[in-house]
Amino acid sequence: MSLTSIIIPTYNGLHLLKPCIEAIRTHTIDAPYEIIVVDNASNDGTDDFCASERLISIRLPENRGFPAACNTGLRLASGDQFVILNNDVTVTRGWLSNMLAALQSESIVGLVGPVTNYVSGIQQIHGLEGDLASCLRYAEQNNASNPSRWQEVKRLVGFCLLFRRDLMERIGLLDERFSPGHY
Repeated sequence: MSLTSIIIPTYNGLHLLKPCIEAIRTHTIDAPYEIIVVDNASNDGTDDFCASERLISIRLPENRGFPAACNTGLRLASGDQFVILNNDVTVTRGWLSNMLAALQSESIVGLVGPVTNYVSGIQQIHGLEGDLASCLRYAEQNNASNPSRWQEVKRLVGFCLLFRRDLMERIGLLDERFSPGHY
């Protein structure tokens, strides 16, 4: 199985980054991965945390925004595919292997993104309580690779995006003019 590089941009979000990393390590047992944290000049101890956790990390000299941080991580990445992951995301059991199954289902699949409790558009799960316990229960009941539930969409929100290295090589990095993101 090929390596997935998980790129996490952050800015003064250590309180979010810690549970994000813990969830990745807990729930990513069936797919090889590396974690790359790109720190947008935080002053909250992010550097020390990344060092103590032996994470691949780079600290930018100033807050350059989401797309620039992602691009820095993409340039460092060793993987055959990439996940851009917001630091406030809590992944659940099987998250990466399920997304990889969708990505690898057909060569024409460009991007894969999951559903969540708090986002705009088609990826929003309606009627789900906002607390973590409710989200984890929902994930436990629903997080299974099921091609009949996959949908082709024209827009994915970038809180958690999976794509192949060759896609990035064909179309290039994120356009840094569209900072902080949302384009």
